[in-house]
Amino acid sequence: MTRIVNKFGIIMLFLMFFVIAIGCSNKNYPESVLKNYIKLVEEKKSDEAYTLLNPDNLPDKELFADSIENQPTIKSFKILKSKKVDDSTYKFLANMKTDNGIESENVFVLVNKGGDWLVSLNTDPTKNIDF
Repeated sequence: MTRIVNKFGIIMLFLMFFVIAIGCSNKNYPESVLKNYIKLVEEKKSDEAYTLLNPDNLPDKELFADSIENQPTIKSFKILKSKKVDDSTYKFLANMKTDNGIESENVFVLVNKGGDWLVSLNTDPTKNIDF
């Protein structure tokens, strides 16, 4: 009887750790949010990608959707460097390649708003974001 109770306790302990591990997954780390955003853009899912944008500087939703639909498809995306600016801001330098052969390095800024990491797009064409 004691062996059954011990086995049950071990199984319950394992399940508890499993549930905690899932609950503490990295789905809301800045890097994970950026990768998810790029994946959604790559898949041309503009409505879902739009939900990951910082509401303080949102582009027009229709223009955003059109730009995603009409831009070349992202074929590869690699984060080259990351930098914590402060507790609520991270910058990422990423290399991107598109299906039309264009390769570029881009800076992405992510900000923490109410516990959620969001992509902060540069909506000012006169402003350049440095890494």
